[in-house]
Amino acid sequence: MSRIVLCLATLLLISTAVLAQEFEIKKYDLNARVIPDEFKVDIQARLRMVNLSSPDLSDKILLSTDNKPKLSFFINQKARIETIKVNDTAVTFKTAEDVRNNLLRVSTDITSTIASSKEFDIEMNYSVPSADRSTSLHISAEDTFLFPASFWVPVVHTPYAEHGADSAPMTLKVTAPEGMKVISSGIRKSETSFEQSMAAQPFFVVGDYEVLTRGGSAHPVEVYFPRGSNETARKQAEKLAIEA
Repeated sequence: MSRIVLCLATLLLISTAVLAQEFEIKKYDLNARVIPDEFKVDIQARLRMVNLSSPDLSDKILLSTDNKPKLSFFINQKARIETIKVNDTAVTFKTAEDVRNNLLRVSTDITSTIASSKEFDIEMNYSVPSADRSTSLHISAEDTFLFPASFWVPVVHTPYAEHGADSAPMTLKVTAPEGMKVISSGIRKSETSFEQSMAAQPFFVVGDYEVLTRGGSAHPVEVYFPRGSNETARKQAEKLAIEA
């Protein structure tokens, strides 16, 4: 009897493996427009995806008739998805609440194009509203910040599972209200754009800041502090810039 149970368990594991597909995010190309009057950010996220599934495995999945395989992403629960494209072609998609993670799950069918491609592009156009202030997401005329914990960009894996949080190189361009400073990670390419060549989780901050720059062009260090800060705060910023 125990041998039968063991065989059944083995078959179950094999069938689960056969139906498994794995995708990784290779790069993010992000365009964000902050609209404080509407307490939202409009976002175009273009993801370069890597298909880690074997061709044989993909073929077996595509033969499934009952449960079509899905390519799924997790995103902020309040995100409003407008369009999704695969290699610049619009595709249908579904959204569902992911109660366990308190997120929105966005999915589209895995087509033969996706299954046969080593790499492909996903483009998602959506908005993220936030009338309330939290520790990871806030949008207002005074300041705006979108940190990784808000899931403001789509991810394949959450930090709560064994795989861990997704991270990838990125380019980021932010359209912010006039006079406001944009801050993010990586190399600043302009006042509103950044390029991060290392694997990272995208984020940005927008506010009315003054900036101190030290270190020269080879190793620049920028320290930001609120505009109109008193002399004590300015001296602390200068000390930090020197010590960095």
